[in-house]
Amino acid sequence: MPVRTALDPVGMLLMTGAVSALLVFLLDLAAGLWWLLAAAQPFVDVRLLVRNGALSRTYARLFLTYLLAYTMTYGFSQWVQDVAGYPSDVAGYLQLPAAVVAGVVSFLVARKTAIRGPLVVAALTPLLGAGLLLLLHAGSPLVLLLVVPALFGVPQALASVSNQAALYRVVPSEYIGTAAGLSRTSIYIGAIAASSLIGGVFGQAPTTPDLHVLAWVMLGVGVLLSVLTLADRALARATTR
Repeated sequence: MPVRTALDPVGMLLMTGAVSALLVFLLDLAAGLWWLLAAAQPFVDVRLLVRNGALSRTYARLFLTYLLAYTMTYGFSQWVQDVAGYPSDVAGYLQLPAAVVAGVVSFLVARKTAIRGPLVVAALTPLLGAGLLLLLHAGSPLVLLLVVPALFGVPQALASVSNQAALYRVVPSEYIGTAAGLSRTSIYIGAIAASSLIGGVFGQAPTTPDLHVLAWVMLGVGVLLSVLTLADRALARATTR
């Protein structure tokens, strides 16, 4: 099919406008720009999501996982610099364990056929990470500041690989392109929501009590993610296909 006939310029413009309106709303919740939600009308056939609960739950898992991941990445880095007193370069280095763990775990599970098991681990691990966040204070040992980010590298790797595999097994072939694009959108919206959450909790500058508030919110999100994953029977069916 020629590129000029395969592209949908009007659809692309509508999608861009809808996503932009949603992201602007999420970036500044305090502004109360509720009217932007009227512009964020569906730009795909939402009946697909209604009919395909397994697909909708996949997007929900991606959103929740990356809400946790980006809240940790952005919030922890700010706290490390402003409260723990580390310079910005050291704060960046403290995130390296998460990247290393994510890379190693991705390599280990990339060729595995299991889906439910990795997703269960991806859902439960943030509970441990958020619990450790509650123990952090300005004088916390360096090893603890390395372990906490590393734990959040696990769900990033497992959720990315396994949710992608689950998506391909529950979506009809003619919708693969659209479904894959929406999976990335779920991740990006998770990142934006994390920024809004951090901004609302930290305000002008983070404090240790603020970090602990984030940790409690993350625990709640982790519980929701765990329930959503453990109760999803479609994951077991997808694993055995």
